Amino acid sequence: MVKVMRRLSGPILLFLVLPAVAIEWQGLNNQHRFVPIIGSYSGSVFVRDQMVLAITAFYQEPDGMIEGTYRLDDQKGEIIGQLSNLRWDGQYTLMADWTDRYGSGSLRFLFNSTFNEFYGFWGSSELDMVWPWHGQLVDELNQLPLAPYSPLNQDAPSS
Repeated sequence: MVKVMRRLSGPILLFLVLPAVAIEWQGLNNQHRFVPIIGSYSGSVFVRDQMVLAITAFYQEPDGMIEGTYRLDDQKGEIIGQLSNLRWDGQYTLMADWTDRYGSGSLRFLFNSTFNEFYGFWGSSELDMVWPWHGQLVDELNQLPLAPYSPLNQDAPSS
């Protein structure tokens, strides 16, 4: 019985370790895919029955994670929000969650092949992403967030 256990311990160990290594590699590989989108995109977002000017920015945190922010102006003033949980849903399709002082929801951006422009849709959930969101790269060197966003400080200072 001991000999059988010793013979099986190698394959069992590989069976347990390889999935963890694969998951870690996939995470690193997925973060590497975000590099082409880092920068600021000027465009527009549909808010309250009209398209309004917007800046959407993607930046890399010190820990290597990619995050995003957005800033837009509508009739009620400036809105600053956070893009989180960024994930690829295809070669050029990026999914994310948005949060600002008015709520939260989901969005989907479809980038062109050079990642310098996107068209997308947002909504309160993945099931109702119907409102347009567009951006065109204006500054690929800007890797800083537009402004710190915190749900506790909903009126973050503009930059």
